[in-house]
Amino acid sequence: MVERFAALAYPNNPNPPQEIVHPKLQVNEEQVMETAREFGLDPSKRILAICPGAEFGESKQWPAKHFADLINALADQGWEAWLFGSANDQITSESVLADIEPIHLSACKNLTGNTSLAQAIDLMSLASAVVSNDSGLMHVGAALQKPVVGLYGSTSPDFTPPLADRVKLLATDIECRPCFKRQCPYGHMRCLTDLSPELAIEAVNQLVPHS
Repeated sequence: MVERFAALAYPNNPNPPQEIVHPKLQVNEEQVMETAREFGLDPSKRILAICPGAEFGESKQWPAKHFADLINALADQGWEAWLFGSANDQITSESVLADIEPIHLSACKNLTGNTSLAQAIDLMSLASAVVSNDSGLMHVGAALQKPVVGLYGSTSPDFTPPLADRVKLLATDIECRPCFKRQCPYGHMRCLTDLSPELAIEAVNQLVPHS
């Protein structure tokens, strides 16, 4: 998709430049720490940025229970989880938190719907890794040069991959994907439900080795 848009800058060139520079977001460190203080966050631990929503529709949204299983497993390893998203994602984030083990709830910070985009960028810059559906926040994480685990349901990483060097792209190989539909035409959502939490746990640990 990026290559297609970049080619528009060279309408009369049959061989446009092939190298696409990855986008990069830069943050102000003082502003980042001020934002963290504003939300009462401690950036000293390993932070897992969780992005469970997707404006496109439910066919892009990994099950809330899978996100919770991922968080529970990594919390056992000492991670904290910060949940990001817009106000439209609040119910999704609450569903994730409903399945968090009580012992790990204190390690979860629900920022969904409570930050501006600029604040979300500041706070995500503190993360050690980002786990996200195929959404705008996934690309924010990539532009911040964070290790990104991208979760793909009805869409394809061939079209909209996170443009970063350290990524793990997870998708099932069932015959009906990618369908690019907002809702599952068959109602089973297997492209997402069959994408097990264990795969995401392994991907995070590969990107950020446990120490």
